[in-house]
Amino acid sequence: MTKGTERQASGTVLVVNKFIPTAGRRGSADISSTIQGRSVMWEIKMNDKPSEHQLKEQALERAAGGVYEFIYSPEEFIEIYDRIILP
Repeated sequence: MTKGTERQASGTVLVVNKFIPTAGRRGSADISSTIQGRSVMWEIKMNDKPSEHQLKEQALERAAGGVYEFIYSPEEFIEIYDRIILP
């Protein structure tokens, strides 16, 4: 979402919220990385649940040998990152 303006027929200018669609594929993760030669996808979640598209992308990524994780806190990120890089 971003703020924008919209002119009404009366000439009044309103400040409105405008949705800007992504150019990416539905379900793609917020952050795409490669760690030690392995594809790692990070989807940052605050208070929402994964979408159906994100769950499908997670399954595809894992089936290909990659990692696709939903992250709810900085501590969880560190825990998963350590699990990936440490034997």
